Amino acid sequence: MKIDIVTIFPELFDTFLNIGIIGRSIKDGKLEIVPHDLRKYTPYKHNQIDDYPYGGGRGMIFMIEPLYNAYKALKKEHTFTVLMSAGGTLLTATRAKRLSKMEHILIFCGRYEGLDERFLNFVDMEISIGKFVLFGGEVAAQVLIEAATRFIPEILDKEVTENETYSLGKFRDHPQYTRPEDFKGMKTPKTLLSGNHKEIEKWRKENQKKI
Repeated sequence: MKIDIVTIFPELFDTFLNIGIIGRSIKDGKLEIVPHDLRKYTPYKHNQIDDYPYGGGRGMIFMIEPLYNAYKALKKEHTFTVLMSAGGTLLTATRAKRLSKMEHILIFCGRYEGLDERFLNFVDMEISIGKFVLFGGEVAAQVLIEAATRFIPEILDKEVTENETYSLGKFRDHPQYTRPEDFKGMKTPKTLLSGNHKEIEKWRKENQKKI
């Protein structure tokens, strides 16, 4: 999978793309993720990418020309274009799984008071990570990338993702315990220490909590 990210702060992805499973997957060639500076696509002087909104109002909005130039330069035949937006469709495990099957995802990260509405004509989906507003779409884009790439079998074992919260229908994953067996009187359930795999599996199913 290839993911291109259009942002005015590409440096916000420096650490994200170099550590953990994401970083390792990129080094192993299983993922290709490239941040792009929106300012490089502007036709205006001084790298201008935003302006005051017509009709007045607070704040600045992204102009359509830099956005469209980035879109045109980065879009491929099978590109799925996403705008991270507080008013977008809520990201769920089901939607993340669908995104994991895409060959190429092009993500636009908003900032300020938004962007020129006309650019939505070139966006396949607006996605939100929750009913709240962030300073920009960069953190939300990182959430989307982690949520989607976890469903790629070459990156994370299918058995892991199929037995997680939100992959189990209306239930959360079962409780987990590790050493020590007894911590300040709080003991690990005896069944998990029994070595009886049938009983352990039964215990785990019985102790899944509803979401």
